[in-house]
Amino acid sequence: MKRFLRIRFGKFIAITVILFQVLFLLLGSNFISLRFLSVLSLINTLIVMAFVFKIGKRIFSVSSMFMLFLAVFHFGQAWLYAFGGEVDKTISYDVFSLYQEQAIYSILMFSLVSYNLIAVFWILFSKNDKDMGESLYETPNEREIFDRKSIFNFGIIFFFVLLIPVIIYDYLSITITAQFGHIGLYENSGILSTWAAANSYFPLAIIMVLLGCEPQKNGWKWMYYYAIGRCLLLMILTGKRGSFVIPLLLYIFCKHHFIKKYKRKHIVWIAIAGVFLLSMISFISYGRGDYSNMNFFEFMREKNIIVQTLSEFGSSFTTTILSYNYSLSNGFLEGKSYLGALSVFLPMSDVIAPELKAYFSLETILNPYSPSGGALGGSLFGEMYINFGYYALLLSPLYALLLSKMENVINNADKHSLFAVCSSVYIFYGFWIYVRGNLVDVVFIAKRTLYVLILYLVFKELFGRRRAS
Repeated sequence: MKRFLRIRFGKFIAITVILFQVLFLLLGSNFISLRFLSVLSLINTLIVMAFVFKIGKRIFSVSSMFMLFLAVFHFGQAWLYAFGGEVDKTISYDVFSLYQEQAIYSILMFSLVSYNLIAVFWILFSKNDKDMGESLYETPNEREIFDRKSIFNFGIIFFFVLLIPVIIYDYLSITITAQFGHIGLYENSGILSTWAAANSYFPLAIIMVLLGCEPQKNGWKWMYYYAIGRCLLLMILTGKRGSFVIPLLLYIFCKHHFIKKYKRKHIVWIAIAGVFLLSMISFISYGRGDYSNMNFFEFMREKNIIVQTLSEFGSSFTTTILSYNYSLSNGFLEGKSYLGALSVFLPMSDVIAPELKAYFSLETILNPYSPSGGALGGSLFGEMYINFGYYALLLSPLYALLLSKMENVINNADKHSLFAVCSSVYIFYGFWIYVRGNLVDVVFIAKRTLYVLILYLVFKELFGRRRAS
C-alpha cells in the first residue's frame, strides 16, 4: 500500500510540475521573448525527461527515446539560439535566420505545449508496478516455452525468406550511391521499390529471432551482430542515416531490455559509442554533400559534435514552421492527413479514397515552400498543427495512450503473447520514425504487422500440430 501511494504521489508531483509549465507558457505568451522561450524549451525538456526516466524506472526505454527524439528534432536549434550558438549552415537550414520571428515563436509555443501534454498523459497512463522486462525468460511455463519456440522458428524462416531480396536491395543501394551519389537513391527509387518491401519487413523478422532465442545459449549473438553491422555498413556506404540508425537503436534496445542488460560499468563505453555514432551521422552528412575534405578523425577533432547534432537534427523544425505558414495561407487540412493514413487499412484504398493520397506525406505538401526546394522530413507536431491548429492538442491523450499501452506490453512480456511483444517493439519503430515523419509511417508498419500475424497464426497452427504428433 505504501509503495502504491508513493508511486501515485510521484506521478502527482510530475503531472503538477509539467502542467504548471504549460500554464506558465500559455499565460506568459504576451511577455516571453523568443530567446527566453528557447531557454525554457531546454529547461522544460530536461524536467520532462527527468520525470519520464523516474516514472518509467529506466533511462533507455522506447518511450524515453521517443520523448528525447521529439525534443531534439523540434527544439535542437532553439537550444543553440538560446545560448548564442551558430548553426552549421553547410549541413542544415538555419531556421532562426530564415523565418519571421513571429512564426517561429508561435509554432515553438505550440510544439512545447504539445510536448508537455503528451508527457503528462503518458505519465498518467503508464504502469510501473514491477521491475520490467526481467521475467521474459525466468522459469517459463510450458505455454511460454512453446510460444517462444514458435516465434523463434517462424522468425528464422521469415528472416531467410527475406534475406535474398534484402541482399539485392542492399547491393542496389550501394551501387547506385557509388555511381550517382546519395541523391541517386531518390532519383532511382523505382529500381529499389521492388525490393524495398522486403527491407521494410526485415526489422520485424530480426526482432522475432532476438526475442525468441535462448539467451543463455548465446543463440542471439549472430543475429544481433549481423543486424548492427548491416545498419552501420549501409549507413556509411549509402549515406542514409535515419533509415538505419533507428533500427540500429531498436536492436540495441532489444538486446539490453530482453537479453543481456548493460551494467553501470559499461556507461563509459556506451558514452564513447554514442559520441562516435553521432559524429559518424554528422560526418556522413558532410561526405554526401561534399562540403569537406576532412577525414573522420579530423572531423571529430575540429567539430563540436553537440553543435553539429543540434544544427542538423534541429533543422527538422523547418517542416513544423512551414506547416504553420501553410495553414495561415491555405487553411487547415482538417484531418485529411490522418484520414489518408488510416485509409491505408482499407482494401483497395487507391480506388476507394484516391484523393486522400495527396495528404499522406507532409513533406510532399510542403516541399514547394522549402528554403532551397530540397527534400524535407515530416514532423509529428507539424502534422498536428496543419490539420487542426491548437485543437490538435486534444490528440495528445491519444498519442500518450498508444505509447503507454504498447510499452506496457513490452515491460510486462510474461503477461502477453510473445508475438504481441515483438509487434509492440516493431510499432514503436514506426513511432520513432514518426517524430520527423507522418502518421502513415506508423500505419504502414501496423498493416505489415497484421499481415505477418496472419502468416504466424497459420504457422503456429501447423507447428502446434506437428509438435502434438
